[in-house]
Amino acid sequence: MKRKRTKKKVEPEKQRSEHEPDPKDYGQPEGNYTTNRAAYDVWLESEDRERSSEAFRQWNDERSKAILAVVFKPASDRLQSRYERLAQTEVAAA
Repeated sequence: MKRKRTKKKVEPEKQRSEHEPDPKDYGQPEGNYTTNRAAYDVWLESEDRERSSEAFRQWNDERSKAILAVVFKPASDRLQSRYERLAQTEVAAA
């Protein structure tokens, strides 16, 4: 008898962190440019574009930190503990 594969449930915050920021996060007006031209003209000014790029930078930094914590942190912890053990044995031998 074959087992059915079940999909692994992804928590909403983890799922959300893998996508780019929602346009609403950086103030994009409702509708589209043709229906809401005045609001979009204000939004497209340089200050608003800087806010949108800041939101993307923040999302990218958080994503990079999460990846580094999962991939590289355990390895760096092992190296540090190995270094500390070597230092202790050298001190004990001296």
